[in-house]
Amino acid sequence: MIKIKIPKLCGCAKKKKSWNKKYTFETLEEAEKKAKKMCKKANDEFCEKHTFEYEIKKDKVIIHTLPNK
Repeated sequence: MIKIKIPKLCGCAKKKKSWNKKYTFETLEEAEKKAKKMCKKANDEFCEKHTFEYEIKKDKVIIHTLPNK
């Protein structure tokens, strides 16, 4: 099982129900696709203070919340 982990949520992401769920997938490709979609939506639509990026580490996908420069 592949999980999406979000170690630190900003206030904008905390308000989104979809960001507070625990996601588990059968394949790494499915998890990566979901993480990519979540990051794009956050970067384009609801958070102007942070940038969201993901990385793949073994059996999990980690979404990082980074401050905008």
